[in-house]
Amino acid sequence: MKTLLLIVSALFSLHVSAQSVQMHVIGQGDNYWITATKREHTFQVVYARRDSTDGRKLNKLAQQRGITLHMIATNFGEFGSEQKKRLDEYSALRESCTYYTKDSLRFKADDEPRFTQLFDSLLILSEKDLNTNLRAKERYLTLDGTYFSWIITNHRKVKNVHAVSPQENTYPLLYHYIKACLNLYRTRNKGNLLQNFSGY
Repeated sequence: MKTLLLIVSALFSLHVSAQSVQMHVIGQGDNYWITATKREHTFQVVYARRDSTDGRKLNKLAQQRGITLHMIATNFGEFGSEQKKRLDEYSALRESCTYYTKDSLRFKADDEPRFTQLFDSLLILSEKDLNTNLRAKERYLTLDGTYFSWIITNHRKVKNVHAVSPQENTYPLLYHYIKACLNLYRTRNKGNLLQNFSGY
């Protein structure tokens, strides 16, 4: 694992430019998100915990745009581009009506080599590889799992990654990245912003 990270990180360093690259992780039913942005040799990591969503405002805005969840759910079995477009619109409206408690960290990449290796590895690996569960061929059941999604933006290229309760034996890079993000915050702050980030 360590050798793989070093190789991938070395390859990625050949392509670093002044543009920023970003990794946005959403976890626990949208209750938390973490966004790490790297520009040249500096990271900024923003942590957010959802406090509330203004349901009245959301319903009003959705009605003004003619969007209803019932309409989106119609013919869900034949979920197509129009439904997806409407769902994306609704998700954007919900986000605009949602309030968060936020905190952030800023540090040099060289000060956190382990985190930098993980970040660079996730950027360079393919979307298919990142979405591959190493235990996919086994028959096992995850009870009460935690759903995570990643939006990885690298110079206008976007990768979408999804995993349920990533662990070292299922999605090792995703698991270690989540742990690294949380450990960065927990070792630098005494607040309780992330105290309920279950299992990590």
